[in-house]
Amino acid sequence: MTLCLAGPSNKTAIVPGDVSLNGFARGTPPLRYQWYFNGYAMASQTNRSLQLANFSANNAGQYQMRASNHAGSIDSQPAELDLRVIKPPSVLVQPGYHSAWSGRHTTFRIVARGTRPFSYQWYHGGAVVPHGTNATLCIRNVTLDDEGGYWVAVFNEAGSVWSDSGHLTVVDPAKRAPQILRQSQRQTVRLGASAIFRVAAVGGRGLQYQWRHNGIDIPNAVDPLFILKNAASSDAGYYGVIIRNEAGEIPSLPMQLDILDRSRLRPEILSQPESQAVRMGTPIKLRVRASGTRPLTYRWYLNDFPLPGAADSTLSIDSAGREHAGMYRVVVQNQMGSALSLLTSVHVLYQDASPGSASPATPLRVVPAGSDSGRQ
Repeated sequence: MTLCLAGPSNKTAIVPGDVSLNGFARGTPPLRYQWYFNGYAMASQTNRSLQLANFSANNAGQYQMRASNHAGSIDSQPAELDLRVIKPPSVLVQPGYHSAWSGRHTTFRIVARGTRPFSYQWYHGGAVVPHGTNATLCIRNVTLDDEGGYWVAVFNEAGSVWSDSGHLTVVDPAKRAPQILRQSQRQTVRLGASAIFRVAAVGGRGLQYQWRHNGIDIPNAVDPLFILKNAASSDAGYYGVIIRNEAGEIPSLPMQLDILDRSRLRPEILSQPESQAVRMGTPIKLRVRASGTRPLTYRWYLNDFPLPGAADSTLSIDSAGREHAGMYRVVVQNQMGSALSLLTSVHVLYQDASPGSASPATPLRVVPAGSDSGRQ
């Protein structure tokens, strides 16, 4: 029976991400499949579906599928796979804490980074803010109903992110008890450096301040400004201030202080190894970049089996063979812990009759990636 083939269609892939290409053939079974990349057969890719994990620039190009049975073979039209780098959103500047007199105006602002365009949605106390769909949220004619927490969700094509919660304090002129207008936020300082905490408040005369660390009064810390010098590890925790006058008192929100001790950092992977397609007999190089307290150790794996002697940040294979096709990952360790990279695919291309060639195809047997033979 004659073969009928519907091949993969052109695609634009978002980086980073995974890509799937699919073809469909009809004819007398059994049907066999072989995928090609830029005219070269791809080792182990003998299914109707082609999966590309952790897609990178090395995977951009033309893909074809060949279907065959006892009656012959047929090639699909080439499908072009382009890439488009889209970075998910993150919030660079948070909404922060604001205060406003009743009847006045105030504005929350955030700054997002990533791939534009962005869309926004603001929330107040868990409810959607009507028309709150911009990076700035202006609240006019402030009332006591506007007091509370505000946060925003930022979206783009790659995903979404929530901002930290900001807060609006509405100052009622009829009240003379202390009201906090602004205060410091969470901060991180290096071991031995200084941390500065500030608070701004309004109210009647005679405002008094008392700073606290983890709920315990700090001696002589009785001003709107508190400077912690030569920060030690024991200084980490939560800081706050109680503000009093004859009409009442008010506590600040907790201000967390983190002490960065660079002598004790867990590993963190800064750049992941990239997937690639290489011709048989050419070198393979996979690289990972990590931070953390040294010394860092590395252990590379192929199809979840450790590679002997692969103990550096760069994995080098001088001559790619069929046994090197598969899924790679690396574990980075130090005394504080470990970090595991994403799975990365390596496809090994071997010489075969290109699709459309007049010469007959001479198929080679391919050891499937991850099989026992591929680990020898």
